[in-house]
Amino acid sequence: MTQKPLPGLSPRGFAEAVVGQMRALGEMAEVPARTLDLEVQRFTTFLENLGVRSMREVTSEIAEAFIESRRSDGSHPLRTTMWRRRDAIRHAYRAGRRMGLVESDPTLDVSLEKAPWAEKRPFADDEIEACRASSLVTLTDLRSSILQGLAETGATTAEMAHVRVGDVDLEARVVWLPGSTKVKPRCVELTAWGLTQIARRFAGGPDPSETLVVWKRGFPRKPVGACGHVISQTIRSAGLRAPDTGPRSITAWAGRRWQAQGHPIDEVARRLGMRSLDVTASLLRYDWRRGAS
Repeated sequence: MTQKPLPGLSPRGFAEAVVGQMRALGEMAEVPARTLDLEVQRFTTFLENLGVRSMREVTSEIAEAFIESRRSDGSHPLRTTMWRRRDAIRHAYRAGRRMGLVESDPTLDVSLEKAPWAEKRPFADDEIEACRASSLVTLTDLRSSILQGLAETGATTAEMAHVRVGDVDLEARVVWLPGSTKVKPRCVELTAWGLTQIARRFAGGPDPSETLVVWKRGFPRKPVGACGHVISQTIRSAGLRAPDTGPRSITAWAGRRWQAQGHPIDEVARRLGMRSLDVTASLLRYDWRRGAS
């Protein structure tokens, strides 16, 4: 049942109410729980320092001032930081409107530069071929080629580190991706090239519980970072060193490949594990409302 708007609701009272509601409804997966807690807490402190006593006093100018506020070391925030702040506060306001605690969202009028995920352009087919060639370092080193094969399914580095041998079905040519705080778990088809590389891992009958990626010196302390480093190294070795290229360029290539096969944008989003059509379209540089790239 929707509550009536609470007059004079304080910033701290608002924060406690919406975060508690989102936890109760299981919505914290949309924004990583720690991120939302931190950013809502920072927003609350920012408002209190301004002397704001009621959420009705919060304007788009105040919201924008928080989003663009300097970091604790006095430096200007990165674009990724500003997008993270706005997304967290926007989720909080959405919950607040649903609960009847607020009537509007001041972040709706806050315009930022293009999303950070749109900075990396999709690779072309010949660039993917260059990455494939670059990933084949030696006959025995399977790290780079397996990670390239996983990247071509749209897997994120956070997922690659946790894919197990048992998550691959060679006969069906698919791999189960475990998901992360940003993407949903899903089963995706391997490219023909990726299947060939990953099949090499099955020589000798490995334990299904083993990680799919084979590490030279044992499992790394920071596996996600290690996966990102290897893929980035593969891309650089392929001669793709422009600022608008990176691991996300392979993800975007995968999405565009599915588009070219006739899959609609919502199906591409599902295959990439993304929860938003807007985020998916930004990654692919595709205007899904107009149906044009």
